Amino acid sequence: FGAAVLVTLPWLLKDLRKNDDALMAAWLGFEVGLWNSIGYVAQAVGLDTTPAAESAFICSLAVVTVPILDFCAGKQLQSRQWIGVILAVIGVAFLELVGSTSTGHTMNTGDLL
Repeated sequence: FGAAVLVTLPWLLKDLRKNDDALMAAWLGFEVGLWNSIGYVAQAVGLDTTPAAESAFICSLAVVTVPILDFCAGKQLQSRQWIGVILAVIGVAFLELVGSTSTGHTMNTGDLL
């Protein structure tokens, strides 16, 4: 990412001098890049500290976030969407919490990331 910034910086600086829209676009692009970088770091830490099988299952729950975000935005959810969210969360609970004493695995930082 750093190399891409260095290569495109001359064009960006030229456009920034011309208008404020380019400055706003650069600032918003910086914000998106910052969140993207935070996501990459969190994913790397999570993959390093969580076993592969659990990591795959937890990552598959990204689908659950879409209906939850829709609900937070004011959209009315269908009952089948709520059932899917609940079943997915129960599945993660069984994977993460049930048997944690027998296998010696407890929830760690990577699981939360």
